[in-house]
Amino acid sequence: MEIIKSPTKKIPVLPSLNSIRYRCSSAIRIASKHIAISPERPTKRKVADNDLYPNSPNKPISPIMNKSVEEFHPSYSIKDLYLGKCLGRGKQGRVVHATLRNKEFAVKILHKDEKKTGEMEWKILNRLKSPFLVHSYGKIMDSDNMYLLLELMDGGDLFHLIRKRKLNIKEITFISAEIVLAVEHLHNQGVIYRDLKPENVMLDASGHIKLVDFGLSKIIDDDRAQTACGSAEYMAPEIIRRQLYTYSADWWSFGVLVYELFHGHTPFRGESNKEVYQNILRGDIIYSRSLDATSKDFIRSLLNLESEYRLGSLENGICDIKNHPFFRKIDWRVIPERLQSPLREHQICKI
Repeated sequence: MEIIKSPTKKIPVLPSLNSIRYRCSSAIRIASKHIAISPERPTKRKVADNDLYPNSPNKPISPIMNKSVEEFHPSYSIKDLYLGKCLGRGKQGRVVHATLRNKEFAVKILHKDEKKTGEMEWKILNRLKSPFLVHSYGKIMDSDNMYLLLELMDGGDLFHLIRKRKLNIKEITFISAEIVLAVEHLHNQGVIYRDLKPENVMLDASGHIKLVDFGLSKIIDDDRAQTACGSAEYMAPEIIRRQLYTYSADWWSFGVLVYELFHGHTPFRGESNKEVYQNILRGDIIYSRSLDATSKDFIRSLLNLESEYRLGSLENGICDIKNHPFFRKIDWRVIPERLQSPLREHQICKI
């Protein structure tokens, strides 16, 4: 294995070793106390029994129908909505399978204590219109919960796919290209994602991706964010340092994800979140010897410790990502049309 350090900003005078240790330990100590971490990955996608109605898993709920849902299904009654098995759990709620007059949906259920987060996610969903972002059909409220009616992705998630088999370079570049367009649309709408990871990249039956779960997303437009949140292994160093950050934090997470597509694991691992933060701030990355030079350069350019020198944050913005030799075989005019996916040639993990 070959160890290659991520490029960092050159500074005229190097700080002392003790100074570096002090800064890193301080950043990690502060981050460990304040960062909102997403749930542990091994249980993120574990399917659990439906505990919403233990005596009747298909018992209909009876909240007040939101107008947008009525407009989408004008002839449907709320009594037609049935909840099925739990598809996934998160810090802020759970996602269950639901049926509405023979049509299948995914319903995200948020407790009333998370109403503020749910309203923000609903506001963000209404801003988005991309073939690579999950579609929302409406929201439903009752005295206890908020229900977001979402498009059901029946191809499973990327997390399980890359642990089921090794992807080839054609599949990796295709998946990466669709993710780039998804993140580009989010940024164009003034939204920073902040939770890009394989668990939130869903696949449909035809092998195309869609990003889901915007519970940690925020509308910043031309401003900056300062809330420390996300999943530890995908968190940008500027977030760990509790600095102001912008859209470049998403490109860091994208670099971690691309690395994971090649290697089957993230570049920054540890026994605890504190150890993960230390590895991220240290910036040492171990690449497989089988990884080609172009892919290595692409990942290394995304995982630049200095956000202003990170690929996607330079003068040409996202054009630097699209024009990188890593995507030399990608036709960016064709990708939005969602034509045949190379993933269709293989079995994908269906729910």
